[in-house]
Formats: sequence, structure tokens, C-alpha cells
Amino acid sequence: MSIGLPNNWQTRRLGDVSKPGYGKALDKSLRREVGRFPVVGSAGVMAYTDKALVEGAVLVVGRKGNVGDVQLFFDGVWPIDTAYFLKTPDSVEADYLFHFLVAQEMKRLDSSTTTPSLRREDLEAVELRIPPPEEQREIVRILEEQFSRLNAAAATIAAVRRKADQFRRSLLHHKVGHLTSDYLQLDECASMTLGLMLDKGKESGEFQTRYLGNINVRWGSFDMRSLKMMDVRPEQMERSTVKAGDIVVCEGGEPGRCAIWLEPTPIAIQKALHRVRPREGFLAEYLALILESEFRGQSQHSLFTGTTIKHLPKEKLRLVKIPNVPISEQRSVVSAFEAVDSSISHAVAHFDRVETGISAARRSLLQAAFTGELTKEWREKNNG
Repeated sequence: MSIGLPNNWQTRRLGDVSKPGYGKALDKSLRREVGRFPVVGSAGVMAYTDKALVEGAVLVVGRKGNVGDVQLFFDGVWPIDTAYFLKTPDSVEADYLFHFLVAQEMKRLDSSTTTPSLRREDLEAVELRIPPPEEQREIVRILEEQFSRLNAAAATIAAVRRKADQFRRSLLHHKVGHLTSDYLQLDECASMTLGLMLDKGKESGEFQTRYLGNINVRWGSFDMRSLKMMDVRPEQMERSTVKAGDIVVCEGGEPGRCAIWLEPTPIAIQKALHRVRPREGFLAEYLALILESEFRGQSQHSLFTGTTIKHLPKEKLRLVKIPNVPISEQRSVVSAFEAVDSSISHAVAHFDRVETGISAARRSLLQAAFTGELTKEWREKNNG
């Protein structure tokens, strides 16, 4: 008996009450065939099979996809061979087992260093806490009632976020869309170059330097938490680094995504990034606004190349049309936009805090549920 649990709760190793098994390997010949049972994986329904079915099975993604994700399946589905399935034991409600495994944060059991995977023995070693069936049902009822409210709040925030993003894009187009009928190409307003090509030979050496990758560039800011190192020789520094006032533009990923480097210390960039350095008479903030207005929220822009993976090569980026207005008007446009955008940013920061609170509330509810705290009053009432 685990210390701190209610007296009528039991603890058992998960592997002692339900042996994890892998599903059926996906047969390509079965894809999209009508009249068969759906084969289900971490990405949803993918194909069909005649395999026998498991009713009320709990699915835990064991490799590929989102390792550790937990899903609950009923009659009519069968997991593919990237996920473990657990037949619900007689002493445990399927919904209870699902919520319990979600609370265990199975991703923590990932023992791999390269390809994410969840070992069967680690899953079997999970200590399952088993209250009486009536209390299991009460725990599920409370959790689902509270989660329903939290989900509604999260959906509302997501909807408001979308509206805020739409308003920001509309504001951008309004501020820069009717400035003038006189345009210049971007390469007439700024010098442009790509960063340094990455290869194995640049991962070590005497000139190790931090560099920005595509993943580090956000809209209007930089994520500096996962910077990597590469070897940049002194003669390569000028071409492959950005300095304060340069605009960094993504060539791939989300083509056109950009931010202005404001730090006094220069930093290297990889070849997947463009360095756009404004010429005299053009503000970096103004050019960045034009680029954001041009590319943000666009997935099929006429300047993008590639059919599936989109890119914005230098020869296309240089063609972006820049309204040619005096620098005083550029400052006016930037100031007017930033005044309104500041309010939007404050609202988004508030949404971030609320979402953090929702996540904390979920964790707190799950913690209380499987220590017995959530149903303490229920036990006192029903057990005398």
C-alpha cells in the first residue's frame, strides 16, 4: 500500500493487471478500403483491417509520432504497430485508466537519446492506483466536468487569439497598403545575403561561434534558448553574421518570417536565413513591417518556390515591392502601428498567463484525483 493513499485503495504494477501489446503493422494494401475496421495510430484513422478488435482499450504511443500520448478507444478500432494497447482490467474503469495514464506524463519514461521511444518494461512498471469502482467513476465524473470548463476557457482564448492575429494583419495592411504608387524592389532598399552553409566540418574547430537557425527566428523576436555552434572562420564573419539593425528573414519553414537583430553583439546565421541590411534612407522597422504584411499568414505566396515544402530564395525575396516614401513618413507609419500593436501584445501576454493557469489547473486536478484528495468529501459522505 502506498503511503498517503486512502485505506481502501490498492496499488498494482500496470504490467500485472494489463499486459501492453503492440497493434497490427500497417498493410498498405488495406489503405482506404471501405467495409473494414479502421486502423488507428497517433495521427488518427489511417487505414482499415480485418484484425480482431479490442473494446475499451487504452492506447499509449510507444514510438514515432508523439511518444507517451494516451488515447482511449472503443469498439471498432485497432492501433497500428507504433502504439501499445492496454486491455482494461476488470477492476479498473476504462475512463479511469485513461485519465490515470495522462496524469503520469508518459513522455517522462522516454528512455531514448535519439529516436523517441517508450519501452514496454517501463510502461509495465508504472504503479497503478486503484480505488473502488464507485470512486473511480466519481473521479472521472469530477475530472470531466472540470476539464469541460477548462476546455471551454481554452477554446475561447484560442478564438480571441485568432481574432487578435487577424486584426493585427488587417492593421498592417491598412498602414502600408496605400502609402504610395511609387515602389522599389527590396534589393534597391537593402543589401541581401544568405548565411553560412552548415556541414559536418563546421560542427567543431577553433572558431566556434553561436549561430541563429531558422527555428530561432520568430515574428518580431528571437528564441535564444537553443542556439547551436558552428565553425566560422574570420574571413567568413562579415558575410555570415548580422549586426544591430539587420533584418533576419527565414528562407524556409515559414518563408518570410522575420525579426530585427537589436543586440550590440553580432551573431552568425545559417544559410537557411537571409540577412537584409537596410540602405541609407530606409528604416529596418519599416522594411520589417512591409515583409510581415507581405508574408505573415501566407502559405501560397506567388514568390514561394516548391510544391510541398515552400521556400523563399534570394532571387524571389529581392522582388518584394517596398512603398518608396520619405524616412519621416516611414517613422510615422512605424510609430502608428507600434502604438496599436503594443495593446495587442499586452492582450496576448495576458492570454499566455491565462493558458499557463489552465495548464496548472489541469495538473493540479490530476494530482488531487490520484492521491485521493479530489474525492475526500465524497468518501466521507459515502463511507460514513
